Amino acid sequence: MIGIDGKVLFKDKINYRIDLHPSYAVNGVFRTWEFDQSERVERLKYYTATENPNPIGLLEGYKEGGVYSEGIIPVVPYDSRIHYINLQGDTVFCLNHYKGKDISMVSSFFTDHRAWFMTEDYKYGYINPKGEVVIEPIYDNISPFHNGKAIVYDKQNDKYIAIDTNGKVLFEVGANGKQTHYPFFHNGYCILGNFLYNEKGKLIQRLPSTIDFASPFKKNVALVQNQETRLWQLIDIHGNTIGNSQHDNALGMIDDFVYVGDTLAKEWEEDESKYMNVYIINSSFASSTCRF
Repeated sequence: MIGIDGKVLFKDKINYRIDLHPSYAVNGVFRTWEFDQSERVERLKYYTATENPNPIGLLEGYKEGGVYSEGIIPVVPYDSRIHYINLQGDTVFCLNHYKGKDISMVSSFFTDHRAWFMTEDYKYGYINPKGEVVIEPIYDNISPFHNGKAIVYDKQNDKYIAIDTNGKVLFEVGANGKQTHYPFFHNGYCILGNFLYNEKGKLIQRLPSTIDFASPFKKNVALVQNQETRLWQLIDIHGNTIGNSQHDNALGMIDDFVYVGDTLAKEWEEDESKYMNVYIINSSFASSTCRF
């Protein structure tokens, strides 16, 4: 494992196929999928991201699990339901039932001290890091909290609304009948359908209807995918295209840089991995190229 400074933290410590399941550390903890030859199953295991990684939790691993946040990790043992464990591997609390209904799914992590959960009847609510339900499971679709707000959907009344971390309704927003893209607030804005809202719920801009998927805006710039060509490009907060370049893949936006890539379909390795030209675009929209 290497750090963001490029220095090797450790090597040859964990025996697993990194080409099948690359790993990364979140808050000092990383996870791996390791194949159990005797049982013919893959087991999810957790380790500390240290020079000598220490295992966390059950040595035999877990069926499913999330990432480490708020001091706990959601995991599903092979013979049990949803547990939240600490770095010592101890169960802090379980989340199996609420008001007579099974809890069938939980968020992989906490944001703004909240994590969503889903009951057996496909209703969503939120818990705090103590496992206490702070927002009742009454919504039909939800998003993670960000900047103190979450966008949730009330199917009965056909409404998208913004709520705070205590469940208070802040304002209603429209989606224009389109699928949501990244329905959470980031840097003061939220994209819902092809509408762009500010943090007070005011409609700022109608984005092009040809957009099929969009990233959050960062410094008034977003990555969007055209629903017809499936190519990615940059737009500004007014919906105008930035530059003429279009790319096969959107790899993310980190700090002041946008990462996009073009697949070189004719170049394949024996293990069927493929090459890609990766373009790193800075805030001045000047690009440089790497090859992976």
